[in-house]
Amino acid sequence: MLKRTSAVLLLMVAIFLYCSNPIVPAIINTQPQSKVVVVGDSIEFTVIVTSYSGPTYQWLKKNIPILGDTNATYTISSVTINDFGEYKVIVSNSRYFSLTQKSDTSDPITLTEYVPPAITTQPQPSTVNDSSTVYFSVYATGNPAPSYQWQRSSDSLTWTDIAGATNTDYSFLARLTDSGAFFRAVATNVTDTRNAIPVSVNSDGAKLTVN
Repeated sequence: MLKRTSAVLLLMVAIFLYCSNPIVPAIINTQPQSKVVVVGDSIEFTVIVTSYSGPTYQWLKKNIPILGDTNATYTISSVTINDFGEYKVIVSNSRYFSLTQKSDTSDPITLTEYVPPAITTQPQPSTVNDSSTVYFSVYATGNPAPSYQWQRSSDSLTWTDIAGATNTDYSFLARLTDSGAFFRAVATNVTDTRNAIPVSVNSDGAKLTVN
């Protein structure tokens, strides 16, 4: 009888605690971010959550739990080629006598190897009539995907950035005064390593002739 009474009391306490402070699911506020690095770099993936009580974390690579990685931040001190792949983290929140766990799973993220930019499609010389639209195009590969900046030169030696010209294509209404000018694009990318220096590559200069 005493054991039965104790069990009932424990159950009542558990119900009271649960109802007065119901389990609040762990909610991810800040997702971890994908990173592009070179072999040997150190990286950190971090997740920030809202949780009633201390949440638990489990990082996964390719949906397989990573043994021992149960903190809000996952660190690789020296990346190897075997570390490249997809990651995510499951954040759970459980407390008191409840067997219920309320969790949130992060968006999948990737750790990939850095590849410097390389021009694969060069802008071509162009001849157009006065007051016609001229088009130049460039394409570069790289990881992460490169950004672009078009430049102009009167002698193909000294170059000036063209404001707002940051796409793979550049076009404008050509005038006779533009004839003889050269145009090129600069492709740039950078790793996610702290204090990394951007790497840039220049396309060939394409000459414009306006008749």
